[in-house]
Amino acid sequence: MSERHRKVDCPGTRELELYCLDELTAAETREQIKVHVKSCPRCARKMQNLYAFYAILSEELERPVRPGLLDFCKKRACNKVKYGLLICRPIPEKDRQRGKAYLATLAFSANGDGSKTSLTDFNLSRDQIGVMLYSDPLHNEVSLFLWSKAEGGSAPCRLEAPGLFEKTDFNLAGAAKIPLTNFEYLNNRLLYFSMKKRAAGRPKLVNRVQEMLL
Repeated sequence: MSERHRKVDCPGTRELELYCLDELTAAETREQIKVHVKSCPRCARKMQNLYAFYAILSEELERPVRPGLLDFCKKRACNKVKYGLLICRPIPEKDRQRGKAYLATLAFSANGDGSKTSLTDFNLSRDQIGVMLYSDPLHNEVSLFLWSKAEGGSAPCRLEAPGLFEKTDFNLAGAAKIPLTNFEYLNNRLLYFSMKKRAAGRPKLVNRVQEMLL
């Protein structure tokens, strides 16, 4: 049954969706929907489907981007789009109070270097952090994606690169952005990683979706 022919006393699909996302501002409307769903099997099924959809979406938003996905995207991107990999190894003697020091080596760029022609050709040791690079000339940005073998390697963290950019924050999926730059400028440079303070509560799903799309 289409939205146009729904029962007059049933809330619209959009209202049910806003209820699921906890985005309804009127307390009276929230209570009405809560009561209605208990007595309406049709709307209860809609709500169940919406909750199932957003549960899957929530998991996907927090799933780290893997090297194979970027390899796949690059094959279908225009020639102006570049991608590559920084392999960062820890330099404890250079640590600062605000972050752990890593020396970044540009191990792969553009179309590869001989035998290694894709990100999946590389391996990391457990103490290394990989930062996959994917340029976005249209928006003058470089997308960064964390790749780590360590447990929790893609947890939200902050990256600082003195002399290149002030800081950038990786989200739950291990993604961040920096201004468009030549990948060579990132080679042989000290990078500082630090853990971000977690918010007191889990952000609303709608806010997390918006963050991923910005």
